[in-house]
Amino acid sequence: MKEQMHPLLTDKFVLTILEELKDTTDTLLIRKKCEGHVSDSVAREVATQITMRQRATNKFPQAGAMLFDREGYEQSSHHALATYHASLLTPDDIVLEICTGIGADTIALSRHCKKVYTIDSDPNRIALARHNVAVCGNSDRVTFITEDWANVQIPSDVTAIFADPSRRVNGKRKVEPSDYQPTVEDILTQTTAITKVFIKLSPGCDYDELLEKGNVSAISTNGECKEILFSKRNAEAPSMVSAILLDANAGGVINHVDNTEFLGITRIVSELPSITGYIIEPDPGIIKASLVSTVAHTIDARLLASGIAYLTSEKMTDYPACTYFKITTVFPSAALKKIKTYLKKQHMTALSVKKRGYPLDPTIVQKRLGIKSGSNQHYLFLFKKGKGHAGVLAERVNSDSKQ
Repeated sequence: MKEQMHPLLTDKFVLTILEELKDTTDTLLIRKKCEGHVSDSVAREVATQITMRQRATNKFPQAGAMLFDREGYEQSSHHALATYHASLLTPDDIVLEICTGIGADTIALSRHCKKVYTIDSDPNRIALARHNVAVCGNSDRVTFITEDWANVQIPSDVTAIFADPSRRVNGKRKVEPSDYQPTVEDILTQTTAITKVFIKLSPGCDYDELLEKGNVSAISTNGECKEILFSKRNAEAPSMVSAILLDANAGGVINHVDNTEFLGITRIVSELPSITGYIIEPDPGIIKASLVSTVAHTIDARLLASGIAYLTSEKMTDYPACTYFKITTVFPSAALKKIKTYLKKQHMTALSVKKRGYPLDPTIVQKRLGIKSGSNQHYLFLFKKGKGHAGVLAERVNSDSKQ
């Protein structure tokens, strides 16, 4: 497939304007600066690009030098995750990257690995990725291929595969791996001779069936589960589910939890109203990986209620990936009228609501309680308890700044 130049890369004037107006939010000023130099469509693209660069600063350290398209940006790996992806390979690996996108992972792979072949069927994406690798990565190590994955013959020197398949089909976001383009099954079928295969999946996907073919890791940073990473394994080895907490800046691993210990064991459920001490909220990656009970054993805590991803303990630990809340009041029935009366007596004007298995949305709860939302200190936990529901009022003790 013939490669083409992206509209933003056809005129040096455009890159000059992008740099000159990088801090502005005035679209009229951008249009005026572009008037007479580029077409109206390119001027609009320049305005969009400046906005996206400003938005991308939390995702990429060098966002001000990069180029984006909206969909490619949304699916692209945060730089911490891209760095982690590359760290799973060796400096001697030659990688075939499937679905280049805007080049977020290409940048990290090009810095770490010996050579990268990267494939995408969208020539505009390839153009953006080529630019981004040139300004942020090691372009001498990258071969860009504009082609549909199904038509590409894997180069004979490839030792590893990294894939970030498209999770949008006909403009609609897809969650399950069987709906991606290409699918996980497609990738595995065409890479049978390669042992190192990593496939990035949606954090909301159902990964149970994939455990027959490999391992999965729920990867989180900044208190959010960002992705599920599938990795091929030896057919004779048992499947592993893990949770990986990454440093949001460097991409290094802060904590790693897997299912090799305490497998199948569930901690005793604490019974209301005897709960005292702390409520412990595990990192979302731990919850997605179904490793709450494992963490409970590790820190000597108990499940707050059966099937609920909150823990409780009489003591605090410095275990990463857990946020602690000091329990102040227990509401065994979670009756909102009683809770409202109590809050008025305490002259409390704001709190945040967290729920697990409770039927009402937090915004509705806030309205019925007649109290402001957004408190970063006081929290009301509402959760399913047996056949009913219970509530706990608590104060946040740590902010899990390590995340």
